[in-house]
Amino acid sequence: MFLDHHNTGISMKLEKRLMELTTHSALHHLQPPFGLADHARLLSSFELHEEWPLPAPHSRLRHTIYKCDTYELVLMYWGDGSSSSIHGHGGSDCSMRVLKGEIVEKRYRNFSTTIESSRQLRAGDVSMITDELGFHSLHAHNLCVTLHLYAKPLTIMQVYHAEAMVWISQPALSFS
Repeated sequence: MFLDHHNTGISMKLEKRLMELTTHSALHHLQPPFGLADHARLLSSFELHEEWPLPAPHSRLRHTIYKCDTYELVLMYWGDGSSSSIHGHGGSDCSMRVLKGEIVEKRYRNFSTTIESSRQLRAGDVSMITDELGFHSLHAHNLCVTLHLYAKPLTIMQVYHAEAMVWISQPALSFS
């Protein structure tokens, strides 16, 4: 299950803090081309110490913090046992910082279901992936909160649907 920012149970205090992040000075100086060092520096500058919404087990919540022509900043909440399908990012560069909990990132060659690598990311860790590097999937065993920076807003994704054993390009907000 994948929900966007409305009706996600975000507290007014957290909502106010998220709005403050959109005025973060580093966001206004962010210009392409983006590099891993730029992404890591920006994501490392964000700190949130708030109550987190609790998504239902096996579900995720998505909150778009800020979106413009060149990038998008998204906060994601991962319920116990939730995961994403194997997916690419439609040409967007993606950096992710774990704010709370732990998440397993598995990497694949593009349009492959064979795992190339796997690693456990903990609070404070930053990971970056581009379609040139490959595709990935994410798996949270317990509650996890991640902050994602997409350099060029994420609109289309390539998603593997395991039940049908087929790859589909679909709008980013509907991926599972």
